[in-house]
Amino acid sequence: MSGNSKFQEVVSSITSIGKDWHSSDLVINAESNKAFSTRSIKELVKNSAQRAIVISAGPSLHKFNVLTRIKEANFKGLIICVDGSYVKCLKSGLIPDYVLTLDPHPTRIVRWFGDPDFEENTKGDDYFSRQDLDVEFRKNTIRQNEENIRLVNEHAPKTKLIICSSAPENIVARTREAKFQSYWWNPLVDDPKDANSLTRKLYSINKLPCMNTGGTVGTAAWVFASSILNI
Repeated sequence: MSGNSKFQEVVSSITSIGKDWHSSDLVINAESNKAFSTRSIKELVKNSAQRAIVISAGPSLHKFNVLTRIKEANFKGLIICVDGSYVKCLKSGLIPDYVLTLDPHPTRIVRWFGDPDFEENTKGDDYFSRQDLDVEFRKNTIRQNEENIRLVNEHAPKTKLIICSSAPENIVARTREAKFQSYWWNPLVDDPKDANSLTRKLYSINKLPCMNTGGTVGTAAWVFASSILNI
């Protein structure tokens, strides 16, 4: 098999690898979150905005000062961010209209909302220290985490949380503590027409609408802007 063919084979299998890796967590979390998922994305009031900016968590946030540029441009549309860019938005003086969270990881994702158990959750886990783009956070993680908790607690009620049924227990607890307005959905991870579909199983648990994620929270934010907000 040629190198290109092997590469294409790997690319075509990425979706199924991710689904298989997370499938048990998706079901467990959906069951656990059923009691909290009282509002769905279907209940969001349609807005008249014609434009939106989706803010993901890439290097440009840190290298090119894009958040300050957005703020200074006095942009009049909606601001939709992902969990990994949310605190960075707050620190730049931007209050997003919506923030999306998707990843079911039990210890890492809560960091984006300020982690009350930060030291315990990062013990023996060098995931962020190896690749963190936030230099200030790397310099003083404990103090920065405390500041993140304060910022999120102050501003959370101003932003609607678009929270996936796959969210882990600590994300649900933390965002409830911060008093986000939460709107729930299921990830569309396979064909719901299939009798053995994981998507169908998730829907049977909570009857939440299913939304295609594209495999990442960033692409999910684009789908949300297009299919739910009709931007």
